[in-house]
Amino acid sequence: MNDQTSRRMASHGLKHFSGEVVEEKFLTCSICLEKFKTPKLLPCLHTFCLKCLKDHVDRSAKNGSFPCPNCRQPTDVPTDTDTGFKTNFFMNSLLDFFADTDAGHTCSFCLSTGKTEKAVSKCIDCSDYLCEKCTGVHGMTRQTVKHKVISIDQLVRSGVDEETSAKAGFPCSEHPEENVRYYCTVCEKPVCRDCKALDHHQHHCIAFQEAAKERKSKMKESLSFLKDQLEHAKMMKRSAIEDKEKGKKCSEHHVQEIETIFNETVMYLKSLKKEAINQINEQNATFSKQMTADEGEAEKRCKQIKSFREYLTNVLNVGTDVEILETYSLARKQSLCPEQVLNKKVHIHNPHINYGQCEDQHYRFGHFGFQPAAANRLPESPSKTLKAFTAAINKRLTDFINAGVGYMNTQRQKILNKPSFRQ
Repeated sequence: MNDQTSRRMASHGLKHFSGEVVEEKFLTCSICLEKFKTPKLLPCLHTFCLKCLKDHVDRSAKNGSFPCPNCRQPTDVPTDTDTGFKTNFFMNSLLDFFADTDAGHTCSFCLSTGKTEKAVSKCIDCSDYLCEKCTGVHGMTRQTVKHKVISIDQLVRSGVDEETSAKAGFPCSEHPEENVRYYCTVCEKPVCRDCKALDHHQHHCIAFQEAAKERKSKMKESLSFLKDQLEHAKMMKRSAIEDKEKGKKCSEHHVQEIETIFNETVMYLKSLKKEAINQINEQNATFSKQMTADEGEAEKRCKQIKSFREYLTNVLNVGTDVEILETYSLARKQSLCPEQVLNKKVHIHNPHINYGQCEDQHYRFGHFGFQPAAANRLPESPSKTLKAFTAAINKRLTDFINAGVGYMNTQRQKILNKPSFRQ
């Protein structure tokens, strides 16, 4: 990788690792937006700084679980949040690797003697940095003769190969002084010799490198499977976007339909309203005219009755016997005596009621239009004219409602007959 390629990758926030490109954001905590510090891995494979994760758990944990800050998948809260979360050793390796390549390291052996010599290589087995001189003598002792030493330039160019990765030591989480050497197939975790002898002696444990090789082939199958799943998820996403757009257009269309139907219905109901009100007003005007005439006739009768009662009262009070007899004879001629009214068919003059033929026109109430006492009571129900009038306007109200409902039913049937509603 030349300097120009390095600068271009750096400008895009990318780093090179074992021939592959790693984006800078892969090494960044999505909570604090800084490089991972003590990276912890959740079951959903999202990684966060331990401190960020603890703060998130304190804020969002409910009923013994908390949602992943990225995907919201529920995760059980460990008994001890300081040690209960799984350490992301892969992320630690990446961070260490890029720290090694980005910073100039000092030879570990020279540093122990008080000297500061620039390191040019690294021992994969003991993780020591070596200067040019120490690199030459590092493999000359019985303890280090089989150690794998690789130059820092080679690390920068191609990362660690399979052989180097197999030799790399990873400290055990239970016994930090020991590197993991085995893989427990029961617990599905790497273990050291002490773990195998103490806690996993009854479990099936295989060599760490053998387990890694086997799992690596399965992980490659998972990559192919995940590729298909990704395509399926993308297709579902596209379908959801398309359906959302179709739903939006359908919603807008129906809103417009409602607006149109509403406006048309309002206009139709307004025309019905105007017609019904005009007809009711016309009927009311006719009825009011009739009632005004009846009111005038009744007022006229009131005056006539008062006048005749006053005349009778005066005759009775100060009239002579002859005057009383003459007045009584006059009253009989006018059919104003009670016994005449009770013995004959009584008709009340009203221009709006058909009375039919009277047996004796002489007994129709004449000038004064008197009635017997029993007929002078206030009516218990409205007059026939009022009943006819209220029945007519009630019919107009019913016709108005029926016409509106009929119109809405017609509109409803039109909508239901459209193809979109028949599907």
